[in-house]
Amino acid sequence: LGGLTPPARRAAVHFAALVLQGVVVLLLLESARELPTATAVLGGFTLVGAAFAFVWFRWVMIPHTLDMCFGMLTLGNLGMLLGWWADNGFVPLHDGGCRACAEAARGEMMAPWMWAGMLLFANAAMLGLGRRPLPRGSSHVPAMVTGGNLGMVAGMVAGGWVAAHLPADSVPLAAAVGFAGMTAGMVAGMLLGTWLAEELIAAARAERRPPRGGAPSPASGILSDEIVRR
Repeated sequence: LGGLTPPARRAAVHFAALVLQGVVVLLLLESARELPTATAVLGGFTLVGAAFAFVWFRWVMIPHTLDMCFGMLTLGNLGMLLGWWADNGFVPLHDGGCRACAEAARGEMMAPWMWAGMLLFANAAMLGLGRRPLPRGSSHVPAMVTGGNLGMVAGMVAGGWVAAHLPADSVPLAAAVGFAGMTAGMVAGMLLGTWLAEELIAAARAERRPPRGGAPSPASGILSDEIVRR
């Protein structure tokens, strides 16, 4: 990667993150390791990763909001899956075709390392994996690391709760539904939380800003008296 431009290196990270998601899926689901299924899983994640990286690299003026979503779907989801695997003791989920097994797999969701992995990798994507440099001197970066993070956590909780109430009779289906629900919640929560934080920061700055044409401050009045006396 040393000879690549910075955008090309970041595109390669997007690609690698999606390929590695496929690897972690196989680590979580033992039944997916049979050759035809494993080939389909790894091939699917590789194709999606290549498409994501190509579009992201070619789209120089990608809207920042969409750029953030790319990071959530690549690096953020990788952190979530790695944390899920860690929370399960680095062994596959309780695989099987029974409802009790599916419920047990759902019980592994929302554990500490899943949170840590998601937040660590998602923030790395937001702060260092953008197509263009982040705007400096604005409220956007503080809003991302405050409201954006709170929104991601709340969104994952909401998405996981909804997924847990959907019918699933097998571990792979329960895991897929849970992963999709938490991903959708994470992305939506990040966007909404960042927007709300930006609005609050803008409102707080407006409150501190003195009104135009208002009464002079005491300090300015003292300065005017000194000028008159001189």
